[in-house]
Amino acid sequence: MSDNYQPSPEFTELLVAVTEGDLDSEQQSHLNQLICEDEAARHYYVDYLSLHAMLELRHHGTPAVDLPLEAGTELVSKHESNWSTFIGFAIAASLVIAVSYHMYHQYGPNRDVVATLIDGDDRLQWENPEGQPTTGGLRPGRGRVPGGTGHLELSGGVRIVMLGPADFELLSEPNRFTFHRGVMRAVVPPGAEGFTVVAGGHEIVDLGTEFGLSIDKHNNVEVHVFKGSVRFADRVTLKEGEGQGIDHEGQFYKSRLEEKNYPRVTD
Repeated sequence: MSDNYQPSPEFTELLVAVTEGDLDSEQQSHLNQLICEDEAARHYYVDYLSLHAMLELRHHGTPAVDLPLEAGTELVSKHESNWSTFIGFAIAASLVIAVSYHMYHQYGPNRDVVATLIDGDDRLQWENPEGQPTTGGLRPGRGRVPGGTGHLELSGGVRIVMLGPADFELLSEPNRFTFHRGVMRAVVPPGAEGFTVVAGGHEIVDLGTEFGLSIDKHNNVEVHVFKGSVRFADRVTLKEGEGQGIDHEGQFYKSRLEEKNYPRVTD
């Protein structure tokens, strides 16, 4: 085994699950992450699988976990006579590591990140919390802000602050956002023009630079422009200082701008 490396109980449990064929998809993903981020763990994994395979081969398919401890000691002491076999298993295990490493970095936890929390805001709750990493970026999914404010920055650079209670959905497209309920404000940087919020079945398309919107439980939507302009429901263009609403029956109405009703995006 790899010199001086002491596997954690968690890592050991995952290795046992591999050799017993009990590894589920969540454990597989976690194991891939561990061995791809820790070189010593990768070497240990290769050694472990190689030794396990050699034990089963030498004892005619008897699972290694069912063999006495002396079997492993005997095998190690005689490894020179089986060196070519050991090398073969080591190469095979190394290939598994290489594929896992590639898959992890190609499709791993950061591959589909679409947003990050601003200032480590932890007020957000998720419909599927298992689908969200505990640190780093956020993946597509539906979430809510039960109270207070929730701050996000989308991968396209748009900053959003929501005033709870609010219900929203992160989409795979970096320039789109779905807002189901509550009050929000968005700051759109240069280059991200065209950012679109879908609310109540209507699209609010930013033409630059800052706007707010609200949607109530009856699906009445109001939009207010603080800077720049937006295209609302593909029918109305609003400019700085203007506001417009559309009710659940699709009827437009004027809405007075009350900026104090909208939370501010942190710098």
